[in-house]
Amino acid sequence: MEDYQKLMTLPNGTLAAYGEIALLLAFLVLQVVVLIAMFRRSPRFKQLFLVQWIAIPVAVVLLNMVHQTAYVVPAIATIVGLHLFPLARVFRYSMHYVTGTLLVLWSAASVFMLSRDNVASIGALGTSAILLLSAAYTLTNAARAAASVSNNANEAASPIR
Repeated sequence: MEDYQKLMTLPNGTLAAYGEIALLLAFLVLQVVVLIAMFRRSPRFKQLFLVQWIAIPVAVVLLNMVHQTAYVVPAIATIVGLHLFPLARVFRYSMHYVTGTLLVLWSAASVFMLSRDNVASIGALGTSAILLLSAAYTLTNAARAAASVSNNANEAASPIR
């Protein structure tokens, strides 16, 4: 809360604070939409989703209790990475294995190779890069698949010449 009070006093600080709130709300809506879609797809997803969203707050609370808040980001990234392994099986999407492995390895590397002061910030940067690249790969493949389906449908609908 103190950080937000400092932020509000800076030029455009109010815009940054409200912008962050707007982004968080947008991501929350996106999570709800994805959650509903995933629940429809697989009953196993419900279990995996609940385990992840229980494990994350537990890890945050425990790390706060032992005054090790610098390790919250790698803990969350590890939990997310580990939950991708069973999701890869559920959704038959092998890229989740790659993303999960990279997240777990990056989390371990950031804890063991970075100074304590840099673990949260550089750890978050690496985690976001892994997730961004994974999302870009997935979206690119989905666009290719959609284009292929569209082309096949167009070819099937066109008269033979």
